[in-house]
Amino acid sequence: ESARNAGPESSRVDQEVLLRGSFEASGSGELGAVCLLGARTARLECDGAALRNESGPALRADSIQVDQRAFLWRGFAASGSGSLGAVRLNGSRIGILSFRGSTVVNADGPALVAESAQVDRGFLADEASLHGAGGSGVLRLTGTRIGGQFRLDVARLRNLEHDAHVVALDGVTYAGT
Repeated sequence: ESARNAGPESSRVDQEVLLRGSFEASGSGELGAVCLLGARTARLECDGAALRNESGPALRADSIQVDQRAFLWRGFAASGSGSLGAVRLNGSRIGILSFRGSTVVNADGPALVAESAQVDRGFLADEASLHGAGGSGVLRLTGTRIGGQFRLDVARLRNLEHDAHVVALDGVTYAGT
């Protein structure tokens, strides 16, 4: 099952949201190419999916609750625009969040914004290419709580404006295993 441009209302998917393989979505505006605001699901898997938005986030999933895992990995490609980020997960609660093998790009804002989120069992971005721009950082995890593994390869993060921040980690709480 999947939800696309569903609007700001919350939705519940009992099992999983699978946007895999050759899944492609293009959109415009602040709600994103794929909008899962306030959704609740057991799993979110976007391996190999391509999401694009020239005037907002490629994926907007603020306040999403993913009980098991959110895998935006293995060829996942997101291209967004603006200060909201290419992938936006503010206030989300996720079991395991993985970006391994993904590419997330925003030429005029952050690549990934997951502020005030809770990731219970692991945040894996050690094989991800995150490219963003601007002074607010390429990766924004301000106020996020992370449990389990926390893997991040800062060398694969790139700010397209050379003199700007790469990572914003103010107030991050990490309780590793």
